[in-house]
Amino acid sequence: AGAGAGAGEEEMEVEQLGEVFAALGIKLSKDALEAVKEIGDLDCNGKISRTEFSQMLRMKSKQESAEWHEDQVVQLFRIFDENGDGQIVKEELIHVMSLLGKKMSYEEAEAMIKKAVGHSATGIHLDAFRRLLKEGAI
Repeated sequence: AGAGAGAGEEEMEVEQLGEVFAALGIKLSKDALEAVKEIGDLDCNGKISRTEFSQMLRMKSKQESAEWHEDQVVQLFRIFDENGDGQIVKEELIHVMSLLGKKMSYEEAEAMIKKAVGHSATGIHLDAFRRLLKEGAI
């Protein structure tokens, strides 16, 4: 199955992906879900496998993050920015990181935001998000 689903691995349609996010308390627009599908559908079969979902969001090295195109960074930012206000606040960061399998405390989220944008800011804007991706922090 190439870079996508492993043998017998369940794959999700966009609607099912929305249900997964909704079950986790995250409501994404149809456009945001389509963006997730476009970024993560590595084998281009129109569905997202668990492996593809995990690979899409787990960017461990600077090299991997540097390969992301600007439109993908913007789409990923929109996924993290759950309420669409142009910044990622602690609660949003904690929610999405938990989807990645990384437990993040309120204090860890606060520390990441302070590292990205300084002590006076309350959220991460797109430029700071881009830096965090390149550093492999997300």
